[in-house]
Amino acid sequence: MSQWRPEPNRHRRPVGEVATRIGTGLLLVAIPLAAGAFLGLVSGATMTAALSTATTAVTDPPAASGAARLFRIGVLGVLAGSWILGFGLVVEELWA
Repeated sequence: MSQWRPEPNRHRRPVGEVATRIGTGLLLVAIPLAAGAFLGLVSGATMTAALSTATTAVTDPPAASGAARLFRIGVLGVLAGSWILGFGLVVEELWA
């Protein structure tokens, strides 16, 4: 009975694994930050005013301060984490 042995020429793809882990970690940090900051914006005003403040925070960075700035950082973190995670998944599948 022969035992299974790994292929000698098959290399691990650390770039995809590392990018997947970094993207996932960034998402796990940024999603609660963005959600908490948005809840902070909503709690202090009506929904229309909160959406207006959130839109201003994302489109006009110098005007953002306090919870609006945290919301902007959270949204940018979610976007960056999504791109990095997607890159890692694509790289892992290309060389799988």
